[in-house]
Amino acid sequence: MKIEKNRVATIEYELKAVDGEILDSSDENGALSYIQGSGFLFPGLEKALEGLKKGDKLERVFLPADAYGEYDDSLVFKVTRSDFEDGIELYEGLEFQAEVADESRVCTIIGIEGDQFTVDANHPLCDEKLEVKVSILDVREATAVELDHGHVHDGSEEH
Repeated sequence: MKIEKNRVATIEYELKAVDGEILDSSDENGALSYIQGSGFLFPGLEKALEGLKKGDKLERVFLPADAYGEYDDSLVFKVTRSDFEDGIELYEGLEFQAEVADESRVCTIIGIEGDQFTVDANHPLCDEKLEVKVSILDVREATAVELDHGHVHDGSEEH
């Protein structure tokens, strides 16, 4: 079975900066299962995996445009304390998930002036050229529940 839209692929992977620093790996975090076409992986990697099957391997360098994008000044903006839920400790370097321009993004507080917070919604790896090694462990059809929820389940209904 080949990796195609709405199929679940399970991969072992290593993500490195071009200077050799390992940024993420399945050795650290375990094998990764995702739904092809869900946007879970960066665009170039998802496209490169399309059509591969169990046992295949991929090793490729991705330029920023095909990985996490190029730095975009419009994704740096100011918000106020009232934009956050009560009780959250806010500090420089805090990363949080938020909807920005109709897209879920990891955001980082990069500056604080009184009640004003400067937020950067650029991905932390934007502008990076990345080297990726992938081994395909399995490919299967996604269940209706997984497709409805938009993510892989571990065999139970818990997630």
